[in-house]
Amino acid sequence: MTSAWTSAPTVSATVAPPSGPPAVATRRRTAGPPPERGARHRRLAVALVAAPAVWLVAWTLMRVDGSRGPGWGWTAAHVAFLVASTTYAVAAVLLARTASGGPTPAPAVRLVVGAACTAAVAGAAAFVGQAAIDLYVGAHAATRDAMHDVYAPILAVPGVETWLFGVGPSLLFAGVFVLVLVAALRRRVPGAAAWLFGVGNLAQVAGRTLPPRFVALEGVGIGLEVLALGVAAAGAHDPRHGR
Repeated sequence: MTSAWTSAPTVSATVAPPSGPPAVATRRRTAGPPPERGARHRRLAVALVAAPAVWLVAWTLMRVDGSRGPGWGWTAAHVAFLVASTTYAVAAVLLARTASGGPTPAPAVRLVVGAACTAAVAGAAAFVGQAAIDLYVGAHAATRDAMHDVYAPILAVPGVETWLFGVGPSLLFAGVFVLVLVAALRRRVPGAAAWLFGVGNLAQVAGRTLPPRFVALEGVGIGLEVLALGVAAAGAHDPRHGR
C-alpha cells in the first residue's frame, strides 16, 4: 500500500491594478496675497495723488478769479480746498499705515508716525474750518472790501484766527512730510518722494511769504508735492505685505 503525499495546491495570486484613473501628483499652490491688498494700495494711490492735485486746482482757481473777492472763482476754489483738505487727512492715515508697515517698527518710530499723523489730520481739520469760514464770508459779502466786515466778528472769537488761519494749517504739510520721510527711511516708499515733497513744501511757503511777484513759487511747490506723492503712490509697499 502506497501512501501518496498530496501537496497543497499553490495558488498564484495576481494583484489587480487599482481601479480608477492613475493618481497624479499635484503641486500645492501657494496662497497669494489677500484680495484686499490691491484695494488698499489703490486707496492709498488715489488719496496721495488726488490730495495735492485738487489743492493745485484750488490754488489755480484763486489765481484766476478767486483773489478778486466774492464770485465763482472764490467759491469754486474754496470748495476745492475743502475736498483737498479732507483727502489729505485720508492720505495721512493711509500713509501712516504704510510708514509703520513691513518689519515691526521700533517704538520710537511708531511714536513719530502717530504724532505726525495726528498733526496732519489736525492741520487738515483746520484747513476745512478755514475754507468753511471763507465760503461763508464769500456768500455774505458783495465786494472784496465788504468781506473785512464779515470776517471781523468771526476772527474776534478767541483761537479762531490763531488756529484756523495760523498754526493749524501748517501742521498738515509738516505732518505729511514727516510721514513721507519716515516711510522713505524705512524703504516703504522711494526716497525721491521725501526730498521732492520737502523742496515743494519750502517753495510753497516761499511763494506765500515773499513779495507777490514770487507767488508762482507756491504753484511750483504744489506741483512738486503732486509729483512727490505720485512717486510715493507708485512705489509704496503694502502695509502688511512688504516686498
